Amino acid sequence: MGSERACVDIEGELRSAINGYGECTTVMGGFEVRVKDPVRFPWERVFRTLLGLGHEVWVELRDDELVIFSKAPVE
Repeated sequence: MGSERACVDIEGELRSAINGYGECTTVMGGFEVRVKDPVRFPWERVFRTLLGLGHEVWVELRDDELVIFSKAPVE
């Protein structure tokens, strides 16, 4: 599995899981996920997906909105 393929598949998986409760974009080999509906947002699935890739993950509050960032491991 190449990283390009994995990135495309993972982004699609994240977008499908988030299903309108947030927004997902790729950022420099990782992801930025803006949480729009924190009650219905699939927290566990998103964190398990990102952490399962070996990404570093952190959460920030931006403009009163929770934003999850991930960074791919450095090889």
